[in-house]
Amino acid sequence: MVIVIGSYIDGSNLHESAALICVGGCAARVDDWPRWEHKWQELLDFADLPRWHHTDFMARVKRKKRSDPVVRWKDAEWLIARRMLCEAFEEVTPTCFAYAVKRSDYDELRALYEIPEDPYYFLLDRCMWRVVQGMFEHPVDTGIAVYCDQDRDEDLVKALSKWHADYLRGGGHYWHPELRTRKVITSYGSNVDYVPLQAADVVAHEFMRYGSGSPPAPFVPTNHPTGSWILDRLVPKFPWFTQCFDKKWLEAELSGRLFPKDQPPGFGFAPARRREED
Repeated sequence: MVIVIGSYIDGSNLHESAALICVGGCAARVDDWPRWEHKWQELLDFADLPRWHHTDFMARVKRKKRSDPVVRWKDAEWLIARRMLCEAFEEVTPTCFAYAVKRSDYDELRALYEIPEDPYYFLLDRCMWRVVQGMFEHPVDTGIAVYCDQDRDEDLVKALSKWHADYLRGGGHYWHPELRTRKVITSYGSNVDYVPLQAADVVAHEFMRYGSGSPPAPFVPTNHPTGSWILDRLVPKFPWFTQCFDKKWLEAELSGRLFPKDQPPGFGFAPARRREED
């Protein structure tokens, strides 16, 4: 039996006026995802929806198409749907990951460092680092399949995935030799073509909401409420790797001060070259 890790990545709050941008997703073994999809379809059938839009759900409205008028959820049905959503995640206990940054902090440091104009790619770089270089099947790893929602340029997304795969294969003495041949397959499409991208939408949106509320910690805590009923229920039950970058932490990473000189961190955009001053 061949087992690969299926990882789904989506963005949240990506419009240009957004104060905080987040990219996140979740990963599980490929043969686990059909069980999630079965539970998810039960949720969609209950909601009478063809696909899940978590932004709408958290606003307590729903619509079958984006052009349709919104319909408000009945309170009791909304609570049932929220429980069903959590039960779908609990069915497969995926590993979740999300990275967020304030646009004002990012734009200020972009004037000093050579990083992408769009913070989506900086955050996607962190997600790719997590799944390509940081998630492996034990005791035998046979590769990872990464699915990205069609939020941004397909060529740039796949090029970033290839960068991380090449970095892994060219690693130094601290890598296991078999990782040099690890299979990394990246696909790009909609959350209709790849239904678990709707799970990634939930993860990215929930962490975006957490990061937008002046969080007490840059990661999702397990020892006190997050302000999200969904996060409070799910975070203690399976792994979450998260980081909400503020200006101080972002500058420390870009400058390279956080990393030993003889062991690069494996990020495509950090440490970043400082722009030449006029």
